[in-house]
Amino acid sequence: SDPPESWPLDLVGVVGWYNDPQMMPRYMADFLTNQAPADFLILNPADGAEVTSLDDPEIVDMDTGTDTVKAMFFNWTEAVDIDAGDTVTYQMMFIGDGPEEELTTRDTFMYIPLNEEKPYEMNGTYTIYIQAKDLSDATVNSDTVSFTFDFPAPPVMVNADVVLVDGVPKYFAEFDLPLDGAAIANFSILDLTAPSVVTPTAVDSIAPNAVMISAPLVEDNYVALVYTGLTTPGAAISVTDTTKTLKVYIPFSDAHPEDAGKIIESFEVDTGTFWDPNGSGSTSGILDASAFAVSDSTAYQGEKSGMLTILDDPATDNGWYVRLYHQKTPTVSTTSTLMFLVKGSSDAKIEMSIAIADPAYELGPWKTVSLCENDWQIVSFDLANDVAEGWYNGDGVVDGSSVTVASLRIRSSEDADVVLFIDGFTERQILEPVNVTLNVMMDEWLRQGKFNLATDFVDVAGNMNDWGGTPIVLGDLDGDTTYTAVIPLLPYTALQFKFRINGSWNDATAEFPYGGPARILTVRTYDKSYTYWYNDDTLEVAIDGIPVEFALHQNYPNPFNPVTTINFDMPSVADVKLVIYDITGRKVRTLVNESSVNAGYKKIVWNGRDDFGNGVSTGMYIYRLIAGDFVDVKKMTFLK
Repeated sequence: SDPPESWPLDLVGVVGWYNDPQMMPRYMADFLTNQAPADFLILNPADGAEVTSLDDPEIVDMDTGTDTVKAMFFNWTEAVDIDAGDTVTYQMMFIGDGPEEELTTRDTFMYIPLNEEKPYEMNGTYTIYIQAKDLSDATVNSDTVSFTFDFPAPPVMVNADVVLVDGVPKYFAEFDLPLDGAAIANFSILDLTAPSVVTPTAVDSIAPNAVMISAPLVEDNYVALVYTGLTTPGAAISVTDTTKTLKVYIPFSDAHPEDAGKIIESFEVDTGTFWDPNGSGSTSGILDASAFAVSDSTAYQGEKSGMLTILDDPATDNGWYVRLYHQKTPTVSTTSTLMFLVKGSSDAKIEMSIAIADPAYELGPWKTVSLCENDWQIVSFDLANDVAEGWYNGDGVVDGSSVTVASLRIRSSEDADVVLFIDGFTERQILEPVNVTLNVMMDEWLRQGKFNLATDFVDVAGNMNDWGGTPIVLGDLDGDTTYTAVIPLLPYTALQFKFRINGSWNDATAEFPYGGPARILTVRTYDKSYTYWYNDDTLEVAIDGIPVEFALHQNYPNPFNPVTTINFDMPSVADVKLVIYDITGRKVRTLVNESSVNAGYKKIVWNGRDDFGNGVSTGMYIYRLIAGDFVDVKKMTFLK
């Protein structure tokens, strides 16, 4: 470059070594550092601004080229960068909640489009600052301002559930604001299984912000609540929305007899294998005096339930968590649904779920418990379909064909005591029909001339075919006067039925007769055959001679279950009465009560039933024969 015009000269360079130390000159530009952008200020919005309407001055109409939308307007002073050719980029930074994407610009202003349909969904206080950055990543921050969106809002659903009130399903709905009484008339239920729209028969306000909706909800269907024009008192803004889909569960209903057959804990005697609430190391925030015990103060099933008393520990804040450990018993199928019923009383927000072990721990969906004193809620875990959450060493996937029940989980974010009643903890299985074979022996009615092989037929009527609405005719397959029908039924079904002749309820031919007790059996989980004498008339006449004296013989087998045979001898015609009594002398069953019975060797087959068609209890019984002037008594034992 040109030589200097004056001396001495301040020389900027680097020190080097070549034979001797020396200064090696460099251009001054090589030693100048990058300058960060200068300080700047946010102009709009003003710190503390409140936006309550889409017509607020802070909101402008922004032309998108195809449409005009409402947008929040932000602007700021320029962050001047003195470096030649340097470019400044601005980014809006949120403290706390904000958009997930980066909001950047090279201008000193920004428009952010708003949710014009539901602006209240943006309600809240936002704190922001603008960060200016040059090409060398040098940054400077603006001042920090806060602004608030406070748009008028309609009530918003915070909790919905299908609950049971006196065993009847109702739709419970809870909102974040009080409800306008006139607007709740716009509620309707959408049945997604049918599909159809169900009009409520009643909408009862059970709190300023909660309703109980009565409607003909179909068991096992999926439903949702539709609410239109719902407002809060004094507000004009309304909303149309639909709640999440819920399944209508009714535990232990006639449609699901398997619930009673696979019950895990009934709480009628004790709390089963559940530990004390403080028994698990995962429990926190409660006092040692918290307890789980049987109570007779309320029950959904039977006469008692499990009463869980949770006492908040005042030494801890932010609520509590209880792991009610069940010792990883019993084993349940991964195609089934676990469920229990719960109700209680508290102002606290409570959530509950069911955990299983596979052998890792998997947690079912959390259920918000409304804690209405008069309803029972169902907490369920559909092991095959619900989204699971891994806990401890779980992976969120229910593995294998069977798992074990690990625990119930209860949590609250509030520091409050609560009393919960838990009942009917059961496993609802997916069942396949089994074949129930019903046999009826017509020998005695044939002998008495009450049944004609050529012209008469036998059918069965019961709760499986609407008591004869769909005929089920029995056939005599091998000509032995034993008539048979095979009926596919679901396991655990409580079958009630009677046999009839010629499909008639005539008192002279139908069993017991028409108005009397029905036969009852519980369908097993496997194919099974059952054999009966028509009308339980089981007197048989021997054909191999006449005895010389009256006699009553010991039954065989003895003890028995469920069938035993009683033989007696009649040397001459006589009136006969053979009766079973229990050990207290109460009559259990009259086996024979006939006049002028012919002489012969007689045999009675008794199937352990009382006069009401029920199986008798384990114990000792007495059978007494009166044949003319002959009387004799013997004992026998029934063992289950």
